[in-house]
Amino acid sequence: MANPRPQRSYSTPNLLSRLESSTESQANEQKTLSVEQNLSRSNSRDILMSSSLLFSSHRSNITRSSSPFFTTKVSPENLPIPNLPVLDAIYDSVQNKEHTPNFENYVFVCGQHLLSTTVSLMKWIMDLGGKGENIFIVGKSYSNNSEVIDWLNKLGIQHTPTSEQDALGKFVDAYEDDVRDMWTKASDRMRKLSYLEGVIVLDDGGHVLAKMPKKTRKISKFVIGIEQTSSGIASAQSTQYSTIQVASSLIKGLVEPPMIAEIVADKLMEKLSTIQEGQLELDLTEKDQSEISRTKMVDYFAKKKSSDETICYGIVGYGHIGQAVLMRLIANGNKDFIIFDADNTKLASIHELEKAHNVTIVPIKELNNINNADIIIGCTGKDITANKDEMFKAIRSPKILISCSSKDSEFHTLLSYIQSAHRGITFNPLSDRLFKNGFGNPLLVVKGGMPINFDGSHRSVPVHDIQVIRGLKAQAILQGYEMIQAWRKANDVPTPKSYKLTVKGQLEVFQEWIKDPKATKKYWEPFKEMLTEDYISKHSVGDEYISSMPSAASTSAVSYRLR
Repeated sequence: MANPRPQRSYSTPNLLSRLESSTESQANEQKTLSVEQNLSRSNSRDILMSSSLLFSSHRSNITRSSSPFFTTKVSPENLPIPNLPVLDAIYDSVQNKEHTPNFENYVFVCGQHLLSTTVSLMKWIMDLGGKGENIFIVGKSYSNNSEVIDWLNKLGIQHTPTSEQDALGKFVDAYEDDVRDMWTKASDRMRKLSYLEGVIVLDDGGHVLAKMPKKTRKISKFVIGIEQTSSGIASAQSTQYSTIQVASSLIKGLVEPPMIAEIVADKLMEKLSTIQEGQLELDLTEKDQSEISRTKMVDYFAKKKSSDETICYGIVGYGHIGQAVLMRLIANGNKDFIIFDADNTKLASIHELEKAHNVTIVPIKELNNINNADIIIGCTGKDITANKDEMFKAIRSPKILISCSSKDSEFHTLLSYIQSAHRGITFNPLSDRLFKNGFGNPLLVVKGGMPINFDGSHRSVPVHDIQVIRGLKAQAILQGYEMIQAWRKANDVPTPKSYKLTVKGQLEVFQEWIKDPKATKKYWEPFKEMLTEDYISKHSVGDEYISSMPSAASTSAVSYRLR
């Protein structure tokens, strides 16, 4: 019989209110982002698909009674950890007397954005037997939140502090140093364990799995990675470990980009308004060197506002995020766009979109032409200034450069050039950076080229919406657990592959999410009818993982099959 996760009591209601808050206008907004795809639709399922991740009772002699976490939930006091209904539903779905998963003898090594819902996911792992002393986590400087770090510490989770970034364009160097430190601690812990079933790497960008030390690999061969970014998938494929591709799951690809795009658009409008009102704040070092450039930047965009002159937005990268950013900017009433993508086939439907929304969208084949835009938005996850530094040096009007991907990737070469031009000066890598090019025109790199959707708060996207992504990660963790159990039973690890997140797992998460009355309707309603198992499978990327787990009611023998 299922043991439901109890609702947590929160002793800091004001903080919780901030975590859960979203504006009424957002909740009541009825405008649905257009879906410019020709999709075949089918009736939605009326019955929630049962979880596909039910587990074998063969757990190397680990029983329910051997772990206190099975009957006594981790209930830290005075921590306003958000309760996520999707995680509760997944927890309930795997509660079975014979087949409940047990993370007691697993080590988790995680590189994650340290947001409030990340703590919810770590707490969920602990509710299923995971121990804080076996969970290692490192955050990213541009998304860290000090209170979240405090919550992790109070849960007993092993947090590795973020080191100082000593120059612009050096985020990856600093982050990988932190990852190495985390692996040192995790490896020491793994050696001390009397029994270790497996290692699950929860990654964001591929750095954690790629930096796993060779000596650590000898401690356990049962390792699996879970990757949630497209750039990280490519990195993971160069390792000797299998990964589960949350990043390439259809559900993530459909629902997350509009959420991020809304935050990006809102932050962009806030920054633009600040500039137009003459309130562009720079640190003291920059003020000393760039007051003239600051004035020129402010005057340029203030004049556009006062004269009702159209601002042109240049979007570089027309994948999921780029398309969502375009649609959100159109919904906000913007009319003038330039779009670039290295894959020209992605731009084939631009003119239909242009007519449908009465806007001007100019697809370009050469990135150099992006300098005709006033605001350049990088959505590629790659360095769009690589081999293009001369182009930026020759720009003849003020520009605002915005990143909405990850790390400081989008303008990395430009940032390195700015730093080299200011030798001996240590900049705040998270502050706006104003650069005067060879023609005396200012380029404003917002947040030092880091993603604009993070602002140091507990959350980026509202809790009730981002829980769907946390749910996908939870399903991937369960899938990874099941795969490691199968490998242990066979005493063999198959050739490394990049596996698709299970279709039933994805569907379960989506269907549980839309049950939550707080879930923003515009994010899920366009897709509700089309999400059949066949459709999800067809549009999710990765090698198929076939599970032959018994149903919740079954106690028959278990067989495993991987392909």
